[in-house]
Amino acid sequence: HFCEPNMVAMGNGLISERTASAMAETFRKTKGDDLEARLMSALEAGRDAGGQHGGQHSSALVVYRNQEYPLVDLRVDEHDEPIAELRRVFDLYRPQIEYYETRPWQPDALGVVEDWVEARAKSKGKKS
Repeated sequence: HFCEPNMVAMGNGLISERTASAMAETFRKTKGDDLEARLMSALEAGRDAGGQHGGQHSSALVVYRNQEYPLVDLRVDEHDEPIAELRRVFDLYRPQIEYYETRPWQPDALGVVEDWVEARAKSKGKKS
């Protein structure tokens, strides 16, 4: 395991120390990104550095911000490539994070998520 202020990288049954060190290194290198993106990248780095004995079976990404409910709560179970599948799901969900963080406080102002994502993409000059 690696511990420092605001970061712990660890696991059980890891192939080698390199798994946790790759996670810590990636987390440090992505400073400035959103926490959820940094954690996702750290999971991928740990997998790529050897992962754990027995291979992958599940993966999860849970992030809390200011509310009592999670900002991000994604999980993949019993998948051949759970971290890759978690990345796919995360990439789909990521553009919607701000919507779901704001919606409980302004449900009528935001409309449906698909319209909100499309409007945000247009305002940033991107395709949805």
